[in-house]
Amino acid sequence: MGFTLIEVLVGLLILTIGLLAISVMVPTAYTNFTSSGNDTLALAFAQQRLDRLRALPYTDSNLSAGTHADTGANAPSDSNYTRSYQVEADTPVAGVKRLTVTVTGPRSRQVQLKTLITQ
Repeated sequence: MGFTLIEVLVGLLILTIGLLAISVMVPTAYTNFTSSGNDTLALAFAQQRLDRLRALPYTDSNLSAGTHADTGANAPSDSNYTRSYQVEADTPVAGVKRLTVTVTGPRSRQVQLKTLITQ
């Protein structure tokens, strides 16, 4: 007792539908995987800069108010990323600065880390 031609065709149709569904999901999964890796690298670059800035004395010129771009030796090691940081006085509290590090990666995705620095 073998399979009829109709049964084989129905089985192939079901298999084809399943394979098509999987083929649509694979590129989406790959894009999400790549994007996640880029975000993780951007976060590491931001954390690296934040740690270096927190180690500086409160009065260091690198912690002067304004937006600072990281270039040259301070730039991220991967040229697909740019990094900058902004320093603001935390009003109304005296002796406190707000520090925001922003890393922009591929496809203009941004990661931001914020912290406070005290005297």
